[in-house]
Amino acid sequence: MSSSSPSFPPTSFVDPTSKKDYSSLKLTQVGPSVVGYNQIYPGYVIQRPFNLTANFRYAEDGNVKNAFLKNDDKPFKNGSDTSTRLELRFDDITDYTKSYTFNMKFYISRSCNNFCLFQIVALDNGVNNGPLFQARIASGNLHAIPLPKTNYQSPLKYDDWNNFSFTLNFNPTASTYSFSFITNSTKKYTSASIPLDNPRNPKISFKCGVYNLDQYGPPPINEVFLKDIFIYNSV
Repeated sequence: MSSSSPSFPPTSFVDPTSKKDYSSLKLTQVGPSVVGYNQIYPGYVIQRPFNLTANFRYAEDGNVKNAFLKNDDKPFKNGSDTSTRLELRFDDITDYTKSYTFNMKFYISRSCNNFCLFQIVALDNGVNNGPLFQARIASGNLHAIPLPKTNYQSPLKYDDWNNFSFTLNFNPTASTYSFSFITNSTKKYTSASIPLDNPRNPKISFKCGVYNLDQYGPPPINEVFLKDIFIYNSV
């Protein structure tokens, strides 16, 4: 498979008989320099249907990462009432005196719909209080579902690489955060300041991949290719 032109369906890439170990992963690719920021290389885990090993729904080919789900896949924990997912989760990388930027490219086919591509979740004493932000794919657009909710949407390119960049800013003095993001360099959104519920010890994770939005009826298969995932924090 060429990293410049991913192919569909996913069976052309993901090999469930693969012996590759996806239990200990870390970003290693060096990204472009960003003024005022340092690139960081956090580890990540693969959240997947609990009854499958990661290689049934996930694979890496060089810098390209492939995640897909079937609409009848199980959640990531037995008994969970959350939707099924195949996500890369970057944990506990937050220093509240810094800002963070998450950059990636993603590639989807026209048949993919009704899933969350990127989200930020916060744990308060181990309890997930829901996402702080979600970038959802629906009807040819990327829809942003931040808290508080806005009506942002940006058109996507099918069968081609799309750019996504998200910046999370912290103000430790005021115990607030704000964020901004841009898709394909066409439309940028910047939030107002938002209070941190637990300013001294929230645990925030960046997540990307496929999280099916069951309430909207996902198609039989949702698949995304990701590459050039670069994470930076401010100097």
